[in-house]
Amino acid sequence: MSPPVEMMNKISSIEGYDGCDPELVMQKRLLRSDLTPYQSRLLIPCGRYNNLNFLTHDELRRMEKCRESHYKDPEDDLRVLLVEPCLEETELSLRKWCSFGNHVEYFLTKGWWSVLERNELEVGDAVQLWKFRRFNQLCLALVIVEIENIEYQD
Repeated sequence: MSPPVEMMNKISSIEGYDGCDPELVMQKRLLRSDLTPYQSRLLIPCGRYNNLNFLTHDELRRMEKCRESHYKDPEDDLRVLLVEPCLEETELSLRKWCSFGNHVEYFLTKGWWSVLERNELEVGDAVQLWKFRRFNQLCLALVIVEIENIEYQD
């Protein structure tokens, strides 16, 4: 499984791309909570469709440090390049969230609302999130897909 050709061509053209095949991080249907302005975030849930082993040890350590400090310093955020479905590049923050019972999830924020508007994303759209690296830094690509059997998860 790999991203669509147009997305793969875009990823390949990014300066510093390491040449490794992108890895699927998650696929899900967008929920109302992913599209509400006051939350302004894309939740990357745990679940059978998702691979949350996409971070390096250093990135995990940095995210834990930020979470423990309650993200008080915006400079501490793990900034990632996101290639949008429209093939524009934008920078977002990736954050870690631990809910009750130490259930770990990640989410993209700080710029997510602009991504929604530019790509006209709607509740129920099926999306995939792909991981790749440039200059050894985490990058992500968001793809809208036509998949019938993705369940709603949140």
